[in-house]
Amino acid sequence: MNKPVIHHSALDFGLHEFEFHLDNDFFKDFDYDDFLNCSIDVAVTLQKEETLMTVTMNCNGFVVTQCDRCLSDLQLNVNTSDSFIVKFEEGDNEEENIMYISDDESIDLSQSLFDLIIMSLPVRKVHPDDENGNSTCAPEQLMFLEQYKKHDTIDPRWEALMNLKEE
Repeated sequence: MNKPVIHHSALDFGLHEFEFHLDNDFFKDFDYDDFLNCSIDVAVTLQKEETLMTVTMNCNGFVVTQCDRCLSDLQLNVNTSDSFIVKFEEGDNEEENIMYISDDESIDLSQSLFDLIIMSLPVRKVHPDDENGNSTCAPEQLMFLEQYKKHDTIDPRWEALMNLKEE
C-alpha cells in the first residue's frame, strides 16, 4: 500500500492528480479492526497556487463488516468525497476544511481519509430489507434472536387501570 502522502514542494503551480489504494492495513494503522475486508480507491486532485492549495479527495470502493443484527458479513459501498484548503502559513489547524503547513512539509492525507470514510458509513450497519419489507439477514440468526426477544405482557391489574383511563 502506498501511504497517502503528497510531497508538494517539488510540484509546479497548477493541477496535479494522485491515486492511492486503501486496504485493511491502512485501517489497522488507526487500530480500527471493524472491517473484515476493504478495497477503496482514492483519487486526489491538488490545485497548487502561490499561497495555498486546494485538495479534493474522491473515494470509491467497498468495506466488508459484520451486520449489527445477524453478525454475518455485510458489504457496504463507499462513494464519498471531500475537499479542503492547505495554506502555507502558521495557523490553527482546528479550523474546518483548512490545513496549515510550512512550505517544506508534506501533506499526510491519512487522518482526513480515515475520517471521511468512517463518517460516510451508516451508524447502524444491517442488511437491507427486500422489496416486501422483510429482512435479508441470515434467517437462522433471526430465528435464534427471536427466541430471546422479550415479549411484553402487561400485568392484568395495570391493564384494568388502563381500561379505566380510556373510559
